[in-house]
Amino acid sequence: MKLKFSIIGLAETNVNADVKAVYELPGYTAFYQEIIDDKSKGTGVCLYVINSLNATVNHTLSSVTTNLETLFITIKSNSDKLATVGVVYRPPNGALTDAINEYSDLAEQLPKDSHIVGDFNIDMHKDNSRDVQLLEDATLALGFYPLISTYTHEKPGCRKTCIDNIFTNDPESTTLSGTLKLCISH
Repeated sequence: MKLKFSIIGLAETNVNADVKAVYELPGYTAFYQEIIDDKSKGTGVCLYVINSLNATVNHTLSSVTTNLETLFITIKSNSDKLATVGVVYRPPNGALTDAINEYSDLAEQLPKDSHIVGDFNIDMHKDNSRDVQLLEDATLALGFYPLISTYTHEKPGCRKTCIDNIFTNDPESTTLSGTLKLCISH
């Protein structure tokens, strides 16, 4: 692939920062959030940021609960413009209403030019779903818009879903978003 992404967000990494050297990507700085103790699968988020960007972790916005795991960075450009980017993971066994409340509280704190990527474990293509309605209402009420509308999770023998997304409160600054179809086993 010739395209070099500025930022890569990963959910369900299942690893802490202490092993980030094992998963090094040349040309990128890795930022990892702590995982839930005593949980070996279905936890962990990280961001890889291209080295040409000046990024720092925003500890106020980054947290780990049983309902929502978040890691946010602030990026400062050469023109002193700031952007905030975060990755979110909502474990499917967490309390949905609590996760949506935590997500809403978080999104309320985000400045203009913010982007949230992640695995919300809510299929946005599911018709008449209370879960979808809760996430959509929270997202749109806070001025964020989804950038992904295609299937993001495909597995042989399973129904296609759109459980991963990118939300932004500054869609005008978005030059490219989408999904990659890769053959990665999980």
